[in-house]
Amino acid sequence: MNWIEPLLVQFCQDLGITIGDNPHSLIQLELEQSGTLQLERHQGQLTLWLARAVPWHQSGEAIRRAMTLTAAAQGPALPVRSGWLGEDQLILFVTLDERAVTLPQLHQAVTTLTRLQREVLAS
Repeated sequence: MNWIEPLLVQFCQDLGITIGDNPHSLIQLELEQSGTLQLERHQGQLTLWLARAVPWHQSGEAIRRAMTLTAAAQGPALPVRSGWLGEDQLILFVTLDERAVTLPQLHQAVTTLTRLQREVLAS
């Protein structure tokens, strides 16, 4: 077992979701208010993706707001990026060095992603 696996198990338990003791390199969680949260481990990094469907008539404004809010000059403390998947999925994501990840940092990342998502989708 990799040292980060118990951390990911605890993080998911903190969210009220049980994933078992041996998480895969990709964990996908459905969050009631925020859409899909994915945690993906790849080549020494951990990426947290938060995806949510956006109605077509809001998509243009949503991606503009997401790009503005995640711009390097005014972005959040964590290196959050934004993107679009398919026809209707707004994605906000942050990539962290797996060796330096802590439980508080995971919670900070999800809090930041959900806060930015709310700001992007606010009318």
